[in-house]
Amino acid sequence: MVPTVRESWGAPLDILGAFGHGRSYGIESWVLGRSLPGIVDCALWETLPSRSPATTAALVTDVGNDLLYGFKVQQIITWVQTCLERLANNHARTIVTELPIENLERLGPLRYNLFRSILFPRCRLTLAEMLNRARELNQQLLELAHHFSATTVQPQQEWYGIDPIHIRKRGRSRAWREIFSNWNTADEPVNHLQRSPGLWLTLQSLKPFQRHFLGAQQLHPQPCARLSEGSLISLY
Repeated sequence: MVPTVRESWGAPLDILGAFGHGRSYGIESWVLGRSLPGIVDCALWETLPSRSPATTAALVTDVGNDLLYGFKVQQIITWVQTCLERLANNHARTIVTELPIENLERLGPLRYNLFRSILFPRCRLTLAEMLNRARELNQQLLELAHHFSATTVQPQQEWYGIDPIHIRKRGRSRAWREIFSNWNTADEPVNHLQRSPGLWLTLQSLKPFQRHFLGAQQLHPQPCARLSEGSLISLY
C-alpha cells in the first residue's frame, strides 16, 4: 500500500495508519495471538492534530469486519461517523471504500462457513443474515460518506480470489492504484519512485505504537520508519 500511496502523492510523506487483519473500529480485536485497540480509541487521533499543517488525505476501509464480530449496523456506523468527523475537522480529503457486496453475494454457504471459522471463529451469523446486514451497512455507509463529502469507491470483483473479503496479493497494486487515484488532481505533479525489495522488507518489519502479543503488552515509539526519501510512517 505504501508504494502506491507514494505514487499518488509523491514524497516525502507523513503516513499515519491504523490497520491490521480483522481490525475493529470500536473494540480491541484479537487475531493469531495479537490484539490491537479499536480504531476510534487508538493514539492516531491524538497524534494527527499535532502534525505540521499540510494537505491531508485519508482512507476509511474494511468497515465490514465488525459485522462478523456481531455488532449491529447502527453501532458500526456510529464508530465510522466518529472517524469521519475527526478527519473532517482536520480538513482531510477522504476516500471511503464500500463493502464488497457483489463479491459477497457470490459466496456459497460452504465457502462462507470456511472463511468465517478461520477468520472470525466466534461469529455465528448465517450467510443470509450476514448479507442482509452487509447490504444495510453499505447503504448507510454511502449516506454517511455523502454527508461528509467523502469520495466512495466500489470494490471490483476481479480484485478478489478465493478469499471473499481480502484483495488477492497479485491484484493489490492495481486495486490500491484505482482507489488512491481519487486522492490526487491533475494539477498536482507526482514524482514516481522506484519500488525495491529493501522497502518491502522494511514495511514488513514495522510495529504499531501499542499492541498485545501472546498476552504481553508491547509499546513501540513512533514514527516507526523513516524512508530514504524522507517519508515518515507511524502505526497505531
